[in-house]
Amino acid sequence: MSAFRFYGPDGFFPEIRLSGKRLPFADHVLQRFSERVPNPVGSDLSKLLSAFYGNNLIGLPVGSGRAFIMTYQDSILAFTYKESDDEYFLTSCLMVNEINSLRAESPVRAYNFHYGEAFTEPANRPQPVQNMAAYLEIWRWRTT
Repeated sequence: MSAFRFYGPDGFFPEIRLSGKRLPFADHVLQRFSERVPNPVGSDLSKLLSAFYGNNLIGLPVGSGRAFIMTYQDSILAFTYKESDDEYFLTSCLMVNEINSLRAESPVRAYNFHYGEAFTEPANRPQPVQNMAAYLEIWRWRTT
């Protein structure tokens, strides 16, 4: 299991959280990202971190569980996770062709990255319905 902290000029930043919860990654996530997502040799970890932390995530039902869905180049990726009271434990990384089922839901759940433990849900946040529709369309048109 890995958790990431980032370093700046004044030392380590507080831990990056997602909507109030920790984000540990199973080693399997990096292994699957490295195997499945095209990237230059040796750049897999930096590509994973840039893609994951540089995206707007929504959560949708995938298979029998849930995943964070995000854009990646001209496609989508799904990061499956297990949720507990204090964390989202990321379990795997799926490319569009490995996502066997993806379902819409309402309301659409969006997530916020932030530093530190304190988190307040944004008031009157619009639902990312267009993002969900676009991700579902990409998934429907995937090549198998």
